[in-house]
Amino acid sequence: MSIFSIIAILITLTAFFSYINHRFIKLPGSIGLMLMSLTVSLAFIILKYFNIPFVGEIGNFVRNIPFQKVLLEGILGFLLFAGALHVNINDLLDNKIEIGIFATFGVLLSTALVGYFIFALSHILGL
Repeated sequence: MSIFSIIAILITLTAFFSYINHRFIKLPGSIGLMLMSLTVSLAFIILKYFNIPFVGEIGNFVRNIPFQKVLLEGILGFLLFAGALHVNINDLLDNKIEIGIFATFGVLLSTALVGYFIFALSHILGL
């Protein structure tokens, strides 16, 4: 199955779940989608134990999806775009000092911690 077909199926399911959420459940969008996705996944796991024929085919379909390729080459761009749509540039500019400080110290702290743990792990393994 091509990456285009996989993305088309995922977008169709997302649109359907969004409609159901908006029309009936009325939760915030991301929470409603996650709740319905988890519910459908749990339903397929339960149906698998009753030996329903189409559940095995769905399992094979999901196992054959190259998730890394689909996520990095397809879905990530849409997620970043959707997140960027909700950023108010004026609020961002009002807090530029705080954002700069947190970003700088966050990168420095992350670099120090990752470096220390890699150094310690390599020392423990004798590398």
